[in-house]
Amino acid sequence: MAAEAYQRAQSALRDGEVSAAIEELSRATELVPTDVDYQAMLAWAQFCNAADKTKLADKTRKLLSHAVHKSPRPEVSQFYLGRMERMLGYDREALRHFHEVLGVQPRNAEAASEVRLLESRLAAGSAEKPGLAALFSRKKP
Repeated sequence: MAAEAYQRAQSALRDGEVSAAIEELSRATELVPTDVDYQAMLAWAQFCNAADKTKLADKTRKLLSHAVHKSPRPEVSQFYLGRMERMLGYDREALRHFHEVLGVQPRNAEAASEVRLLESRLAAGSAEKPGLAALFSRKKP
């Protein structure tokens, strides 16, 4: 039942029905309170629904980060961390998260689109700095 509620919540989020997603995710976390993915998605939905996102940022960041380290599918929470950081104006941090997602899922179209947007925005903000794509494509020594 929890997995079904989680699936309904994901569909609701895709459709922009954040309140419905919060209901379903609350149900899922009540049924399986130890599932880090359910907790992380609930935190994300509550963040999206908040009028003052800055107020929920630390709590949301903590729950999403925890899921990145504990989940069998960390790329989902990593993606939402990137979205959250972008929404808060932390473009470089957001870009780092989206690159992490692409490292695991190279064909993730949403993450790739976020990277293009952020690299363009950051490049336009400072003509003196090298392009971020070049920085991320360098091989580590």
